[in-house]
Amino acid sequence: MRDDLEETSLEKPVIDWYIARDGQQFVLLSEPEMQKFNELGHLRANDLVWRKGFPDWRPAGEVFDDHREGRCDQAVTAPGPNFAADAR
Repeated sequence: MRDDLEETSLEKPVIDWYIARDGQQFVLLSEPEMQKFNELGHLRANDLVWRKGFPDWRPAGEVFDDHREGRCDQAVTAPGPNFAADAR
């Protein structure tokens, strides 16, 4: 039984995406999680997203061509000034 436990991977998923909504950190997602989040319509076009390599936060509607329509009911507001620095 001990051997079974040692073979189990307990690695944490790599966080690729940071999402902010209404000026607050909303969620941190891996690449597959972000794809599913978007497919299910949870990602709003005006949510701000950031990932390594982005110079700044960007609206999800500019990053993802296939974002769900009709979810742009709130104005884009930037997250707190330390959030992007902490994420990097």
